[in-house]
Amino acid sequence: MLLARDCDTGLNAEISYFIQSSDFDISGQGVVSPARPLDYERPNHMYEFLAVAVDKGTPPRTGTASIRIRLANVNDEAPVFSQAVYKTFLSEDAGPETLVAIVHAKDPDGDTVTYAITGGNEDSNFELDNQKGIIKVRRSPPPVLRGPQYVLNVTATDDNSAGGPLPLSSSAQVIVGINDINNNKPVFDECQNYSVSTWVLENQPPGTFVLRVHAHDADIGLNGDVKYGIMQRDGASSGFVIDPDTGVISTALTFDRERQREYSLSVTATDQAEEPLIGICQITVVIADQNDNDPKFENSRYQYFLREDTAVGTSFLRAAAHDDDQGTNAAISYSLSRQTPAYLQINPTTGWVYVNHPISQTSRITQKIIATDGGNRSSQVDLSVTITNVHNQPPQWEQPEYWVTIPENTVRDSKIVQGIPTHQPSRPAHLDAPAFTSHSSSQPTSSHGWTIKATSPLGDPRVTYNLEEGQVPETNMPVRFYLKPNRGDGSASILVAEPLDYESTRFFILRVRAQNVAAVPLASFATVYVNLTDVNDNVPFFMTSSYEATVPEGAEIGTSVAQVSASDLDSGPHGQVNYVILKDQSGDSQFFSINSHTGVIHTRATFDREQKGSYLIEVQSQDATESARPGQSGQPNTDTAYVRIFVTDVNDNAPSFSQAVYEISVEEDKEVGFIVMTVTANDEDEEGSARSHRSVSS
Repeated sequence: MLLARDCDTGLNAEISYFIQSSDFDISGQGVVSPARPLDYERPNHMYEFLAVAVDKGTPPRTGTASIRIRLANVNDEAPVFSQAVYKTFLSEDAGPETLVAIVHAKDPDGDTVTYAITGGNEDSNFELDNQKGIIKVRRSPPPVLRGPQYVLNVTATDDNSAGGPLPLSSSAQVIVGINDINNNKPVFDECQNYSVSTWVLENQPPGTFVLRVHAHDADIGLNGDVKYGIMQRDGASSGFVIDPDTGVISTALTFDRERQREYSLSVTATDQAEEPLIGICQITVVIADQNDNDPKFENSRYQYFLREDTAVGTSFLRAAAHDDDQGTNAAISYSLSRQTPAYLQINPTTGWVYVNHPISQTSRITQKIIATDGGNRSSQVDLSVTITNVHNQPPQWEQPEYWVTIPENTVRDSKIVQGIPTHQPSRPAHLDAPAFTSHSSSQPTSSHGWTIKATSPLGDPRVTYNLEEGQVPETNMPVRFYLKPNRGDGSASILVAEPLDYESTRFFILRVRAQNVAAVPLASFATVYVNLTDVNDNVPFFMTSSYEATVPEGAEIGTSVAQVSASDLDSGPHGQVNYVILKDQSGDSQFFSINSHTGVIHTRATFDREQKGSYLIEVQSQDATESARPGQSGQPNTDTAYVRIFVTDVNDNAPSFSQAVYEISVEEDKEVGFIVMTVTANDEDEEGSARSHRSVSS
């Protein structure tokens, strides 16, 4: 409060007050008060101005006084960050204690400031020095950084040393962009389930939808952008195509289930990085059946000779047909064309034809045997039964059935060797070969060794032989065997006509007709069962002749790199596939091992991309027995494929400046933004990992 005195009286002694300051007001009684909030941080923490006292006399007289108001500090201002938003970048594989950013805040009240991360650090990947404002990647456990960015909320709080109701604080954001590295392979989440239910109906046009696959890649950007493909061997078509973007697999041709029942596909998912990573899923596509095949009889006709006194109910001939379709479409029932009286009937399930009515009053029965599948497709063959007098007898076979076991690589024109069945069924089962005990050609098992024989009980013992024509592979269609009569002893031999293949047809049922020489010739039949044994004549082919794989540098020893796969059509040990890595002059093979049974390739060393970026190894598939192919000299069958393994970059090299110390002078009056100098740093890692960001710390 100001007080001025005037020795006059009346109006000459009445005083008014004025001050020359916009920060303060003064009342008529001389009370000085703030006109606005005062700032302790002004120079010298002080306000200085003049006060004027004026009386009301004429002329008025004045008096002045100099006023100095010193301020006491109060904590009334929050700390102020140098930036509202800080932006920085980190590599996804940044290690512990990597510098992220330095934040700085100043308190206008002069209080000491401390820092804290108050949001965006839910995974605790970042640590903050609460005194210096230095943000680093956490020390332990090792950080796990995920893109695309982190937004950290950082708070600066004063210590309220200036006095005030409460400490004051303010916030800023630190945006940490994560530079992705390509360290994740695409993964098919449902790979194991695809083969369970993947099928396509046969006879469908190309372009028919089969399956949609999906793979995900934990990386981001191009590193996580997945394209799909199908691996093919040496340009051969797999029969399927895949949309590279959607993963939709469609047919590329029309399939016939009877030619091939399933297909194995190696579907790839490849990211779009400069050094891409590949995920592989093996999928089996089953070709579903459509009823597109008629039943086929084993024989083109059936002929039989029955004595006139054959009893009703006697089964004498079994007709057999099979259908290349599947399930209900292949379920066959048998019937006979109508005839009155019905001398014969047929069992609809087994195909056995039996006498249904006395036959002594007829000389020949001719009917059709009809085979009908579950889809009402049918076929028929002729049945001719000749009724013979009780005094006439057809030729008599030494054995009604013969059993033979031969290897599939038996050469042409070889006589097939007789064997002895380990069980001898009373009736041959349809297309079911009995089990055999094999015998070598040097040890025949009967007086005729490699022959079959029938004789006529009539006056002329001679007979003629004929190998009945079949209609399916198992009954010699196409022809794989032929018959040759032996004039010397009246027997016949069966010989190999064409190469045999166990993988196509494993056994044969050959029907041989023996007919006597008479005015009214009579015939009888014998069955020769030929069982093939498998030999090692197929190569274990790789699905593709070249593979590509990746491994991150620094990956631990034993890391799985890739899996190769070969298939062998042989059975048993002949088809058992083992894998080896072949040694090479480059020495690349020493750094990898392969599981001999699964084909999974593992590392035997840790790799440094900066020393070598890729490795090439040759993998060999071997079956488990000596090869039956010419020129193999007792060695197994083999195939080879190459595997190219790329070492992908990891940010394992720190940038290095071109010099350790830089010295430079700058004039004191240069403007803000003036370029003082340019520093350069080099990083041996690849682009992406080698991008460096520079900052100045003091």
